[in-house]
Amino acid sequence: MLRLVVFGCAISLVLGSSALASDWPQILGPTRDGWARDETLPERLDGKAIRPRWEIPVGSGLSGPVIVEDRVILFHRRDDNIVLQSWSASDGRSQWTASSPTRFRPQIVPDNGPRATPAVAGNRVFAYGPDGTLLACDLTNGEVLWKVETHAEFGASEGYFGAGSSPLANESAVFVNVGGKRQSAGVVAFAAATGKVLWKAVSDDASYSAPMLAKVDDRECLIVVTRLTCTALDPTTGKELWSTPFGQRGPTVNAALPVGNGRRLLLTASYGIGAELLTISATSVDVTWSDQVLASQYTTPLWQDGTVWGIDGRQDGPPATLKCFDAATRKVHWEESGLEYATLIGAGKRGLIVQSNGTVRLFEITTDGYQPLGEFRAARSTARALPALADGCLYLRDETHLRCFELSPTAGK
Repeated sequence: MLRLVVFGCAISLVLGSSALASDWPQILGPTRDGWARDETLPERLDGKAIRPRWEIPVGSGLSGPVIVEDRVILFHRRDDNIVLQSWSASDGRSQWTASSPTRFRPQIVPDNGPRATPAVAGNRVFAYGPDGTLLACDLTNGEVLWKVETHAEFGASEGYFGAGSSPLANESAVFVNVGGKRQSAGVVAFAAATGKVLWKAVSDDASYSAPMLAKVDDRECLIVVTRLTCTALDPTTGKELWSTPFGQRGPTVNAALPVGNGRRLLLTASYGIGAELLTISATSVDVTWSDQVLASQYTTPLWQDGTVWGIDGRQDGPPATLKCFDAATRKVHWEESGLEYATLIGAGKRGLIVQSNGTVRLFEITTDGYQPLGEFRAARSTARALPALADGCLYLRDETHLRCFELSPTAGK
């Protein structure tokens, strides 16, 4: 297995062996925290010069793309099928398509497609549909290897927007925030090769936050933000290692992934919940502080050496604010208000603000004030799906198209 550092030397994330350093094989990239550490963003963005390398019409859904070598894989919906599809990253040619029938009908938002971003591990790609269908497909040709209807099997509800927690996978197991609380199946581990249930744990509903597999104090921990908790589990047995309440009842969601460094873990959510900084070990957790310094509806913040860059606000509310603050002291270094709601990608000394209105901004990763470095228009309709950055290219999906933009002069070379 390939092991990459996520939260400094004390915590590391386990990934499948097919992923290369320049790939984006899962939600939020190689280290599942929004950083593309082997990528280099340009010093400035010239909005007039950036045009798509290719663009492809796609079906409905809010699932983001993943990139492995020359494959761009997207989960979307065509008519009454959820479709997992692979295209060539270099020219956008279709490589394979896999599908499964669905009866999912959204209760609140009009979009009826997948919400969760797929995950690639080894020679398999795993996708989790809005109706709770978990698919495992061959990465090379798209053959459906197995399928589990998790909502039917574990008695889970679809929640407000359908299932939307992206799966986490390595070559041995797939971990899913299922939400089967009545069967103590809030989190379920499946064998990657067969789909067999390895274990189930946690009596809670699902959230929209994705699980993360980490090493804490030389012990493997699966950390999952569910509907009302943040819980650490033994990934082999499902045994609970620690748990702390996070979130609140009512019309709220938890969607951002935890980020941190060493023994610190930052959680954030909107709907009046705010943020918490946890002090953790492999067997214990303490809430260091709880504050409204950051309240993010679904954006996972960027963390670097104890500094946080995060999107404060909601897509369905007033304009959002990009905040930079110190995680230990909560001191706000600077903030940039008046943004559309956005997701963040970091690479080296610069970052991308991918706004839901389709405008992409480049900015300096610094504590010395907001420093914009140019912008361009990347989408013609609302872009809520999480973007991907790989091999010098930005991949962005809006309501109708998936597009590839070359941001680096060496992109694809």
